[in-house]
Amino acid sequence: MTDNTERKQRVRNPDGGVVYLEMYNPYVAEDDNTPLIDRAPVVFPVDIIEKAQKLEKMMCLVKFVCLCDIFMSIYYFYYNFFLGLILAMTSTSGYMATIYYRRSLMCAYLFYQYLQVGARMGNFILFVITVSDTSTTVVVNNTNAVTTGEKTEVGLLLGFLMLSQMAICCYIQKFYNLLPNEQDRT
Repeated sequence: MTDNTERKQRVRNPDGGVVYLEMYNPYVAEDDNTPLIDRAPVVFPVDIIEKAQKLEKMMCLVKFVCLCDIFMSIYYFYYNFFLGLILAMTSTSGYMATIYYRRSLMCAYLFYQYLQVGARMGNFILFVITVSDTSTTVVVNNTNAVTTGEKTEVGLLLGFLMLSQMAICCYIQKFYNLLPNEQDRT
């Protein structure tokens, strides 16, 4: 058979169907190679099998988002070394959580995602308040700095960025909820 099947572990659900899960899936094996599921196919609860399959499907996109955040934190090094360092460590923690399937590593990254959502939401709300306040007009060279058309474009962009960040944060939260806790490991 191919190398791909060698990386899979056979698991049987109570209905009698056989499911193949990655050997590195946290529901299949611990880090110290102590199997949570024996090598022979065994009857295993359907909800755990579904969680394990969802975790495998979501892992690739979560890794991609974490890698994007790592590269963005390199950009932040240009503005502030300590901010870039903290963001790089947090993003790396999220990436490592996808490799080792640890909730503790993903917790810091999830907190960072919620801070991002709060910042984007605050930025959008501040923009809406500033635009709606007619007494706040910035004049540069006897012209308004932002015209009405530009305000609409900026508002749409900020709204899109806020909604995108919320979607990413929800996806990371779902991944975090699928990671095994101590009950699932026993």
